[in-house]
Amino acid sequence: MTTDATSPEPTPDTTQHTPDPTPAPEPDPHALQTENARLHEHYARALADLDNYRRRVAREKEELRKYAIQALLEDLIPMLDTLTLGLATAQQHPSAQAITDGFKMVADQLKLTLQQHGLQEINPLGEPFDPNAHEALGQNPHDTLPENHITHVHRIGYRLHDRLVRPASVLLSTGPQ
Repeated sequence: MTTDATSPEPTPDTTQHTPDPTPAPEPDPHALQTENARLHEHYARALADLDNYRRRVAREKEELRKYAIQALLEDLIPMLDTLTLGLATAQQHPSAQAITDGFKMVADQLKLTLQQHGLQEINPLGEPFDPNAHEALGQNPHDTLPENHITHVHRIGYRLHDRLVRPASVLLSTGPQ
């Protein structure tokens, strides 16, 4: 067996650790208590941050689940409007009553299904105007309704749980003339 001339030969460890004759100084009890309190406070804050994070994630997850269908509803609502207008027109033709009844059942079933998923109609006829849920298209005089009450609903609005999807388009009363 040959040894490489460039490799160092193992040498015995000449630096032996001898115990220090002077013992380590005793730590200051007050400093230890202060450090312990600081670390405990840091730990408590980290736990509180983690708890807040968990609550926020759970809240965001619930909100995401609750409003996940909003985009779909925004696409379905105009179709529901068209179906409702078509039914109103078809009811004026008694010869097509059977077909009209069939489409009415479909429209009612669709509305019920959407309600089960949290969609609520906003049909505020006769109610006071609410700018958070209604869109005013104009005003006209009305004999029985006071000022700023809704005289006509041009387009029904919708709310998903507590979030407005589409405001109701309405005409307002200027009061009796």
